[in-house]
Amino acid sequence: MRRGGWAFRLPPHDGELLSSLLVRNAHAHGCSGYRFVNLLWPRRPAWNRDVDRNQDDAWLREIADHLGVPRERLGQATLADYAERLAGPGWARRGTVRLLLSAGILHRTRRRHGLQYCPACLAADRKPWYRKIWRVGFVLQCPEHGEPLRDACPVCDAPVIPHRSAVGHADHCHACGFPLVGELVPSAPEIPGSALRLQDKLLAVLETGTTRDPIGPWTGTEAFAGMRTLMMLASLQNYAPRIRRVLDLPPQAWPDGTEVRFEEARLPVRVSLMETVAALLERWPADFHDVAAELRLSQRFFRRWDVPPALAAEIARLGEGFTRDRRYEPVVYTPEMMRLRRRDPAAYRQARAARLLDACGRSSAGLPPKSRSPRTRKRYPPSDPGEDDA
Repeated sequence: MRRGGWAFRLPPHDGELLSSLLVRNAHAHGCSGYRFVNLLWPRRPAWNRDVDRNQDDAWLREIADHLGVPRERLGQATLADYAERLAGPGWARRGTVRLLLSAGILHRTRRRHGLQYCPACLAADRKPWYRKIWRVGFVLQCPEHGEPLRDACPVCDAPVIPHRSAVGHADHCHACGFPLVGELVPSAPEIPGSALRLQDKLLAVLETGTTRDPIGPWTGTEAFAGMRTLMMLASLQNYAPRIRRVLDLPPQAWPDGTEVRFEEARLPVRVSLMETVAALLERWPADFHDVAAELRLSQRFFRRWDVPPALAAEIARLGEGFTRDRRYEPVVYTPEMMRLRRRDPAAYRQARAARLLDACGRSSAGLPPKSRSPRTRKRYPPSDPGEDDA
């Protein structure tokens, strides 16, 4: 790589991730992704962040200048447009974004399987590159080849981390070096048809903002908020088997824990959640109310959840639920009792006892308050003088 510029300038493909673009250019210069970024930006913390969600306009503009492409085109390589459509204009720049897979980055370690891949796509590429839609949680199968996606190495089950792969081997596992494409890759389980139909509808909303086929009560971006709420319900470990039984779905093995976040779940779990939600939306809202009746859900169950209006209307048809009065009303430590404590401790003790007995119901039963005897110093009998002489 020559000083002052890039010797090779590989422009982004349509739908390519920013991290994949950096890795392709790094390998073209004979460098790993780590070394390439460290040479150009020595003090920039790049790979210990989610590069694909980057919103640093100055850095993106600098990369665009190196590549000779417009800044807007490079911005399309980030997940900002997806995040804004999935979570709304005020989506958080940090943390988990609704329905986008989380990488779970801690320092340089990626604890989650946040990047999927299609073996057929990588095999067809002249130089392998990774697509943006592979970071979307509800994308389970490749729209182009119809092949189920993978989210890990088929041998060691390590997450897919292209920037840590060897130079020229972005389609190999960074941990064990096994190829992610080819005849040695085992076949993946088939995705249920209901989950694939739901995927196609959600992809249409993600790309265009609307869909001709309604997703339950939704046809626009409100479907993402509704889907996330229903997936929260379907991911509760205590409720998931009963929900699938009501919807006539086969039982599904569930990982340990009371709840699985969709954005952090592995591919088999997300397939199960998509199948459950697809069945729940098949006969909307009848199946929703059947599930609510089986689980005895009430309005209070959803009171802290982000619920879109169409789903809120169905929740309003449920019972209000049991309410508890958790207000704290002091019995003893009131302002007047505190003043009495400072002025007359003896009167305070007597009033405190009366209030406590009244609160316990003793005064209504006619039981007198227990009298408090004054403190006296305990006296011990004198010792036998003969003991000292012994």
